[in-house]
Amino acid sequence: MAHYLITIPKATNQAIRVTNTTNNNELNSATVWDLGSKTVICWGDPASAASDADIIADVSLNRTQSYWGRSWLVVDNELRTLQACTDRVGVFPIWLGEHKQSTVIYTSRQALSTFTQHQPKAACAQRRLVAFGQLFDEQTLWDEIRCLSGNTTVKIDSELTHIESHQEHPYS
Repeated sequence: MAHYLITIPKATNQAIRVTNTTNNNELNSATVWDLGSKTVICWGDPASAASDADIIADVSLNRTQSYWGRSWLVVDNELRTLQACTDRVGVFPIWLGEHKQSTVIYTSRQALSTFTQHQPKAACAQRRLVAFGQLFDEQTLWDEIRCLSGNTTVKIDSELTHIESHQEHPYS
């Protein structure tokens, strides 16, 4: 599994930090490429890893699209931006945290636990969980965190977070 925490500072002159939280004895199934000033990380179903070459080609041509079984993100260290996309149906989600000083992308529950272990849970989310047995849309137990649904693209820089969902045709 890929356990990454990517921090995009809201201050314009600070670099994006990429932290791998994978344990030493754990298999890291992510594919990481360095393309000059860009770093591309793909993760998800190992059986769909052949799509990583297509993802790299799309990133090189500034195209964004989702793939079956693979989520991906691109950190542009020169422009200090991040672009990410969940897999088609959301099996390998991306969590987005909007905090005071930064925006953070979490690629796994393990990476997310670095933030959530000491945070109070949202009362509204807890009520929905008890009443319906599940949370809806992109809601999580924490007000600052969203779980992006499948076939969703996010673009982040120090000033703006832009999320675009393509759920109208998730199986096309």
